[in-house]
Amino acid sequence: MSPLYDPTTNHRRNPLGIDTPQPEFAWKNAGASGQTMYELEVATDVAFVDEAVMWRSGLVSQSDPFGVWYAGKALESRTSYYWRVRCRLTDETTTSWLVASFETGTLYGSEWRAHWISHPFLDKRDPRTLYFHKTIELAAPIVRGRAYASALGWYRLFVNDTDVSGPALVPRWTPFHNYTEYQIHDVAQALSVSSWRKDATGVALASFPRGRATVTGWRLSPRSTSSLPTAASCDFILTTLGE
Repeated sequence: MSPLYDPTTNHRRNPLGIDTPQPEFAWKNAGASGQTMYELEVATDVAFVDEAVMWRSGLVSQSDPFGVWYAGKALESRTSYYWRVRCRLTDETTTSWLVASFETGTLYGSEWRAHWISHPFLDKRDPRTLYFHKTIELAAPIVRGRAYASALGWYRLFVNDTDVSGPALVPRWTPFHNYTEYQIHDVAQALSVSSWRKDATGVALASFPRGRATVTGWRLSPRSTSSLPTAASCDFILTTLGE
């Protein structure tokens, strides 16, 4: 049994939405023998076949099981990656591979497709909650689904009867004249299986201090410091059976 455990990418376990092209990898060692070297690989396939490998670090002398930065081929946005690490220990044994995963977010602003939506007659001081609804028609069952969502205010994102945004208030408050954050939600399970031809999506949106924003890089950045009424933006990326 390998003494290695708790692999993290940018301090998170198997995260969705890594928004840096050079993520940091870390792990822990529960064994009595310390680490003297590590070997790390990143690939687009969990089998780590040669054609899927993005980076092989080779054997690197380092006793710390953290602070290892990706240095391979350029990562693509909205893509799943797998990584594994094994270590040479002070007792001159080598551990087995420890495997983990991460998924990139939107690394480049030009890839964001969604627009901001709001009520056309809403005043920026209007406290009312907004509700948006849209029906998605699909040609086949969903095998993978992501929603990339943000708001100038707090939002709840619903797919059919499921609140996919979870218990937290999202996005966190940020100075909207500088940026606002976006979140990534796994919506595959919430989409219909038996009645997959039509699925209902909706957003409930409430206000808090806000500004005007568009997308640049991994955050939504401002066009100006002028105020904008409560608004939401959501980009659905869906993969159907057969694609």
